Amino acid sequence: MIIKKGLLFLLPAIFFRMTVFGQTASPESKIPPLLQQFGEKFPQEKVHLHLDRNNHSSGDTLRFRAYVVNAQNNQFTDLSKVLYVDLLNSQDSRVIELRFPVNDGGVSGWVALPDSMERGTYTLRAYTAWMRNFKPELFYHTSLKIGNPANSKQSIPRETKKTRNDELHNIQFFPEGGDLVNGITSVIAFKAINNTGLGEDVSGTITDESGKILSNLQSSFAGMGRFNLTPTQGHSYEAHVRFKDGVTKKVTLPVALTSGYALAVNNQDKANVIIQVMAGGLKATEPVWLAAQANNKLISLTKLDLSNNQGSISIPKRTLPTGIVQFTLFNNLSEPKAERLIFIDRHDQLRLNAGTPKILSTNSVIQIPIEATDQLANPVSANFSVAVVNRKTPVDSTTLTPSILSDLLLTSDLNGYIEYPNHYFKSREPQISLQLDNLMLTQGWRRFIWKDLLAGKFPDVIYPAQTQQTLSGKIQTGKGSTLPKQNVMLVSKGDSAFTIRTVTDSKGRFTFNLPDLQEQHQFSIIASTDSKDINIILDQFAPADSTGYVVKEELSNYPAQSPTNQAHTIKNGTRQLSEVVVKSKKLSATEKAVAPSANFNGAGNANQIITYKDLNHCDNLEICLEGRLVGVYFRIKKDPFSHGYTKVPYSTGGLNKPMLFVLDGVPIQPGQISLNSIPAGNVQSIEVLRSGSLIAAYGLAGSGGVLVITTKKGGINYNEMDEPEDITVTSTPGVINFTYNGYQKYREFYVPKYPVADRTKRNSPETLFWNPVVKTDDRGQSVLEFPIGADVKNIALTIEGISGDGKIGYHYQEYAIK
Repeated sequence: MIIKKGLLFLLPAIFFRMTVFGQTASPESKIPPLLQQFGEKFPQEKVHLHLDRNNHSSGDTLRFRAYVVNAQNNQFTDLSKVLYVDLLNSQDSRVIELRFPVNDGGVSGWVALPDSMERGTYTLRAYTAWMRNFKPELFYHTSLKIGNPANSKQSIPRETKKTRNDELHNIQFFPEGGDLVNGITSVIAFKAINNTGLGEDVSGTITDESGKILSNLQSSFAGMGRFNLTPTQGHSYEAHVRFKDGVTKKVTLPVALTSGYALAVNNQDKANVIIQVMAGGLKATEPVWLAAQANNKLISLTKLDLSNNQGSISIPKRTLPTGIVQFTLFNNLSEPKAERLIFIDRHDQLRLNAGTPKILSTNSVIQIPIEATDQLANPVSANFSVAVVNRKTPVDSTTLTPSILSDLLLTSDLNGYIEYPNHYFKSREPQISLQLDNLMLTQGWRRFIWKDLLAGKFPDVIYPAQTQQTLSGKIQTGKGSTLPKQNVMLVSKGDSAFTIRTVTDSKGRFTFNLPDLQEQHQFSIIASTDSKDINIILDQFAPADSTGYVVKEELSNYPAQSPTNQAHTIKNGTRQLSEVVVKSKKLSATEKAVAPSANFNGAGNANQIITYKDLNHCDNLEICLEGRLVGVYFRIKKDPFSHGYTKVPYSTGGLNKPMLFVLDGVPIQPGQISLNSIPAGNVQSIEVLRSGSLIAAYGLAGSGGVLVITTKKGGINYNEMDEPEDITVTSTPGVINFTYNGYQKYREFYVPKYPVADRTKRNSPETLFWNPVVKTDDRGQSVLEFPIGADVKNIALTIEGISGDGKIGYHYQEYAIK
């Protein structure tokens, strides 16, 4: 669910140099220090989640191991210590939002999927606060299919990329290097999509304006392919394309430049990358420069003199890192003229292997040995996450959730949605290497753009890297003026009560560094000021919901009022302190929630409204409502039914009488039931009535105030989460009350010890084994051990991990159990 804050002042020398000498500074003097500064000031992080399995059902627990690494070397990050995990529905709205502590670059976590979750395809997203300063496309994303036994007859739609109507059956062409130049033969790659937005097989021809066929066109994988073309002055070119479903299109190819540069890169040689630079329509009297960089680190900058308007260079692959490398051609004025991405595979990652399973007949336990080695077959001692699932039918591993290899080395550095990224790592066949190169030609580098970098357009750093949980915001007047040097206090309520004090800075901002908090906590922020018109605004942390990622079927169910998903604005200074007004930008959701209410004053006519959205993470109504209901306090009394203690709500103007409960239209006298006897998950809305005009309708029984409680009636997508929005409450001057969601508690994966007699009497779960931290010993070995039922005929094993020096390991294997 990645960053911004003023770091531009850290680069004065760079900006001065670019501004004063920008017209004359050569690439040799400008590019290396500029890219070095960018890499040092804006280090990039990547996140990968290894999931226990691909498909889940409502009510399941999704388990994962998160790997958070430095993008330059894939070593575990020491920058961020907090990870955010969101689940988005088909409308790109967050339905679940969690945070986890990161230790040594990793964390094991889980996501509880509500029973009410709709059947469909969702997006799981993970990121750090620091990553928010850059493009949201850099977040970890993957699609999840989630079923619901209650509506199992509905099919889950195929995952599709988002498209508009005018994009249906579309094909785009990408000249190598960026442009066609007259008189120069260039490779032109293409990407064809169908009406689902996914790649579509196509065939066709390339013709000139007279209809003469110059080349054939045929896709090879995911709608991508390539052909060669030598454009000439005065001619135009068209592609005549036939899609697999019979649709035909005629598309004009990009117009060739009369003068310019072209790049031709040969990445098929085993030892070297051979790059040819050509100039057309101009006299190349000045040298050009070819820069190679990966993950914001400059690898080489080579000067080329283009005699006869062409030149070439051979770069040994051993000098390039495994992953995506970006080549950019600059003229002598440091202007980028052509660009090309390639993928380098030095075969230097970890080798993971799993041995033959062995079933111990004495206790129905299966054992599988695993081994980790480096590229030279030396043993590797490291931590790995391991999942074993009950595979009823064989599955093509290329269709699974992106592996740690394809994610960290490929998709995390490319623009757009990548279909079947695991496909490019399943073998080293020349055909797959060529298909991967087609992907490089049609997808764009996405971490920065050279033109922006050279023009001084650096990211604004708003979100600093988090080393612990924090709460931040600002204090300002109703007119928006800042209030610096104001004392601010954070007060924690409940069993773990504590107080933190701070002072606003020159911009009226404050930050509280929190202790390690788990689950929900009730907080108040109090500003000490004599001003009568104050706004306390908590930072809206959750990023924009829209991902542009894939279309998924609808889900929804989450939204606790917390600083992580809403920016709370408390406007104070009113004289009518006893009156509460809640204003929301999206009233329709609240109106829907209260529509079936039996409120005698009419649905929604209340001093305050609490909906099912506010109670999403609530297990205990008394705890959830205490501190949230304005003008209401709670007293501890003995419960006559449980003989324990319960909290009873009282209105501040209620003549010392407990509030009346009205449950689905039935008045219930105080003491007959407790709030905790009403399951929070069944509540659709709670209307708080405290004003005399509102409680009058309930007579003497309601003179202490009324809580109108309406349980869920259906007809609402209870999972849907609204867009983040400010909530304005008129209350006590300088005070804000809210709920904060701390770290998610870790749950161990339960592995039962079944005796032999039970082995044939049970249905095995889909996830048979999950261990997020399996450590190989000094010999690089470990043994997996778990019980297995007689109904299990086939299993699939997945191992993922990273060594201390940043080498990535992935292994997938299916077994038939006999």
